[in-house]
Amino acid sequence: MSDKIIRIHHFSDNSYNSQPAEKCNLSIRITQDGFSFCIHETDHNKYLLLESFNFDIKQSDGNLQYVEESSLLLDNFFKRCKLTRKPFKSVKILYESIHYTLVPSALFDETQKEVYLSFCFNQLEKEKYITQSEYIPALDAYNIYAFPKSLQYTLYKFFPLNIIKHQVSLLVETLLQINKNGEHLKRIYLNVRPSGFDAILIENDQLVYSNSFEFNAPEDLLYYTLYISQQFLFDPERDQLILIGQIEKDSDNYNILFEYIKHIEFIERNNNFQYSIVFDNQPSQLYFTLFNLNA
Repeated sequence: MSDKIIRIHHFSDNSYNSQPAEKCNLSIRITQDGFSFCIHETDHNKYLLLESFNFDIKQSDGNLQYVEESSLLLDNFFKRCKLTRKPFKSVKILYESIHYTLVPSALFDETQKEVYLSFCFNQLEKEKYITQSEYIPALDAYNIYAFPKSLQYTLYKFFPLNIIKHQVSLLVETLLQINKNGEHLKRIYLNVRPSGFDAILIENDQLVYSNSFEFNAPEDLLYYTLYISQQFLFDPERDQLILIGQIEKDSDNYNILFEYIKHIEFIERNNNFQYSIVFDNQPSQLYFTLFNLNA
């Protein structure tokens, strides 16, 4: 393994090696900070294995040199990884980036998707990215996002039948389902990565707001969260802030949020799946999006 890929977690159920790949789904999550993957065994609807890694390279989302270097690291990793030689039932990729925009289906024109994206991100080098679009049924809207050609080449090289989904598409679908016919509360969800986060606000079972931000310090995370709270009249005594992803209790990011917002919760795992006991001591929010890729 390259010294620029650092393993963070490895969990494996004792039964994993005896499971035929044809009865398992492989899910891979790729962010600007690193990647993770898990194995879902379909006969028992159970997660058996998970590994996660960080990239030890200079991080700058949208920086072409960084994107191409991380794609090369993934290429080298998959060349040596046994997963690429197994005939999995399915391979799904979750891609996390801030370069996306949501367009209502009534306004969407497939031939104009590059134009929609350029309204928000005109600094992208168009020749190095492809523009993807995903329909979100629960929202009746399309998520349009930039996907690096170098990463597309690597993924299709090793997993030619892969299915790609953007993290905001998955989050919106999953969170709207969680809030369907629920209490009429405002809920702000933060999906946190080491250098960025997604903010999604749902009220009365409806998506009210969705945006993604980069941040370098806990104060940045707090600033954006309080800004959203003020804009949408968030009531800290009644409404809920729910955390997803790479944020844990007593961390600097959590503590600074708790100074200003007392009603903070961590999202629970999707109980439609079974999980090996090797995950029992892991925080429920940590790999929430990866585990829900098979929902």
